[in-house]
Amino acid sequence: MHFNYYFLKALTDNIRPELVGKVLTDCFSQNKDELVLIFNNQEEFTIKATFNNEISLLSFPTDFKRAKRNSIDLFPDIKDQIVEQIIQYKNERSFSILFKNQHHLLFKLHGRRANIILFQNESFRSMFKNNLINDKNIILTDLNKQIDQSEKAILDANFNIDAIFPTFDKNIKNYLSAYNIDNLDPQEKNILLKKLLSQLNRNVFFIRNNSNSHPLLSLLDDVDQTELFQTNSPVEACNQLTWQYFHRYLLIREKEVAVKTIEKEISKGESYIAKSKDKLTSITQGTKHNEIADIIMANLHLKQQHENSIVLFDFYRDQEIKIKISQNILEKENKVFNLIDLKERLSNIQDIKTLRKESLPFSAKRNKEANAVSKPYIDFIIDGYTVLVGKNAKSNDELLRHY
Repeated sequence: MHFNYYFLKALTDNIRPELVGKVLTDCFSQNKDELVLIFNNQEEFTIKATFNNEISLLSFPTDFKRAKRNSIDLFPDIKDQIVEQIIQYKNERSFSILFKNQHHLLFKLHGRRANIILFQNESFRSMFKNNLINDKNIILTDLNKQIDQSEKAILDANFNIDAIFPTFDKNIKNYLSAYNIDNLDPQEKNILLKKLLSQLNRNVFFIRNNSNSHPLLSLLDDVDQTELFQTNSPVEACNQLTWQYFHRYLLIREKEVAVKTIEKEISKGESYIAKSKDKLTSITQGTKHNEIADIIMANLHLKQQHENSIVLFDFYRDQEIKIKISQNILEKENKVFNLIDLKERLSNIQDIKTLRKESLPFSAKRNKEANAVSKPYIDFIIDGYTVLVGKNAKSNDELLRHY
C-alpha cells in the first residue's frame, strides 16, 4: 500500500525542507524504467524513480554515480532551476515539485501506471513514460480533491467509504473488512475509522512480505505478515522497500527461474545421453571389441570433424557397419556437468547483478570454450567403456603419455 495518500503526505512533508531552495543539477535516465534527479545547494539530494510493469518505487540514494555510458538527459526545461515548493495534492496519490520558472514536475504515483510529467503552468510539456498518453490531459488544479471527512459527513453518507475516503486502497479496505465493519453499528464503525486514521497518520512505516515474498510498505499493524523493517522515516521506508525488492525479492525470484530452467536443461541432457548410449549399445552389440577397434583404426582417415556418425567397412564380415561417434555424447555429459555446477553456484549467490551475469548464458559460453579446445583423440563409448583413439602418431604418443 505504498504511495497511498497518507504515505505520500508524510513523505512530502519530510523531503520539503531538503528540496526547497536547491537547484536541479542533473536529470537523466539510464534505462527505460529509471529516472534520476539530483538537486544541489552545498548538500546533494537525489531522487531515484523506478517504474516497471510490476512495481513503482522511489528511493533517495546518498551516493549515486551516473554511468559514463547509456544515459540520456531528460526534462531540459528545468535543468539548473531552483525548487520553490513541494505540493502534495489532497486526497490524491500525486505531488509536484514546483520550480521558480513556474514548471511543475508531477509525480503521478498510480501503481503500475506511475509517471513523471512536466507542466509549464497548466500546459503539458513532456513526460517520462511516453506510452501513458492520457497523462498529457492531466489538469493540475483538478488533482486537489477537497472532501468533507468529518464525522457528520461520514454519517450522512451512511459510511460510504469509497465516497468519503477515495484514497483507501485494497489493503486499507481489507483491514476494515477484517473487523467486519459492515456488521457494526454506527458508533462502532466510527470508532473503527478513528482507529484506522490514527494509524495512517502516526508516521510509523512497516516493510513486510506478502505470501509470495513480495515486499510491501504498510502503515497498519498486521500480525499475519512477516515484518522485515520498521521506521518513523518515510525516506528510510522508501529506501528499504527498494532494497528489499531488488536485493532480496528479485534475487529469490530470478534464482528460482534460473534454477528451474537449468534443471530442465539437465533433464534433457541426461535423457539424450541415456538414449544415445542405448543406441550405441544396440549398434555395437554382437561385435567384438578388438574387431571394432581394428575397424576404427583401418578407417580413421575417413573421420571428418564434427560428424555425428560415419559408415565404416567391416573387413571381418565384408560389409558396412554404422558406428555412432561418441564425441557428442561426451560433450553433452560435459554440458550437464557444467549445468549441475552452475546450479550449485547460483544457490550461493546473494547479489542480483552477479546472478544475472552467471545465469544468463547458462553454460553456452563454457560449451563454446570447451569445443574450441583441440583434443588429440577421437572418443567412443562401447558397451559402457570409453575408448580413446589417437588422431595420428603424435596424438597417439600424447594420448599414451598423458591420458
